[in-house]
Amino acid sequence: MGNAKLTLLKGGLAAMGGVYALMKLAPVKKRYTFITKLQDTPTVDFEILQAALRRQKPDYEIVNLCRPMDNLVAYVPHMFVQLWYLATSEAVFLDRSCLMVNGLTHRPSLKVVQLWHALGSMKKFGYAILGTPEGESVGLAEVCHMHRGYTDILISSKSFERDYLEGFRCDPAVIREIPQPRADALTNPEERSLRRAHALEALGLQSDPTKKILVYAPTFRKNPAADAQRKVQALVDAIDFDRWEFVYAKHPVGGVACNDPRIIQSPIPTFEALFAADAVVTDYSSVMYEAGLLDLPVLLYAYDWEDYQEKRTHNLDLQRDVPTLFTADPAQIARALDGCLADESCGYNHEAFQRFVRENVKMPQEGTCCEAIIGLL
Repeated sequence: MGNAKLTLLKGGLAAMGGVYALMKLAPVKKRYTFITKLQDTPTVDFEILQAALRRQKPDYEIVNLCRPMDNLVAYVPHMFVQLWYLATSEAVFLDRSCLMVNGLTHRPSLKVVQLWHALGSMKKFGYAILGTPEGESVGLAEVCHMHRGYTDILISSKSFERDYLEGFRCDPAVIREIPQPRADALTNPEERSLRRAHALEALGLQSDPTKKILVYAPTFRKNPAADAQRKVQALVDAIDFDRWEFVYAKHPVGGVACNDPRIIQSPIPTFEALFAADAVVTDYSSVMYEAGLLDLPVLLYAYDWEDYQEKRTHNLDLQRDVPTLFTADPAQIARALDGCLADESCGYNHEAFQRFVRENVKMPQEGTCCEAIIGLL
């Protein structure tokens, strides 16, 4: 973003700050506001936490401000709506940065809880990738006060504290070792059973003793490699369809198309599709933690690892730190999957992988993640 646009943005923030100062004269209500700029519906973490809030705090109003930020100019009217609810709420919950939260000064009493959108820690983000092709520019981060103003930042394990401090440039005192609300659903047997039934119905599948269900859930790719489509097709071709149903949970933003008629294109979010899975293939995605909490075998299909590393740095050495198969060879993935059916590891160590997941997603010793989050209020 050029200097002229940054100057204009700075002036706009100052003007909105003046409007916000007037709005803050209004009384605060028993109200919790949830903001995401990813989608126009509440995220899965928002839905799960809101259900818990309605049970424990039925007298509080819950407001969802969910709108994709596709165009900054068109988004401006929505920012004024955000200002009003920031001014009149007791707490606000986010899953990403938010210009009206980060760029302005709030009432001292306002709780600003950053749920973040990825379970565990995988890729570097925020200030850790400032000025890189995948990150924001230094000038934009300074003008917008990126990631400023959070009173609480959830982290799934203190083992990632250094990564979060680097990404958020925050005070260590605001870091809370509480996994995201979705971890409650992933570890609750009754919730698992209900969500599995819903997922199977949505995918048009039934529990079949002769076939298992593979969910392939690759990460976001801003600029996929030239041969990405061919590599995805190679994985499909390697799978034994007499033994496996293949569900493709393509990333909703930077997904690689595959139109093979043998596979099922998931019509539901990846999180929901995981509940139908008997095994998961992913790559450089925090999906591995979610699948791990479901106690599923997880294999990593790293067909573009060298290219991907040049574009995005990671907090983990995936080849060394994750105790499972990491390969660019689809035939190895297929053999390992069949090994899972025969209770043979073929590169996947169940006990070691479960230790890895539990070290990186620390569930509360008492109660649920939602109860711990509500305790912050």
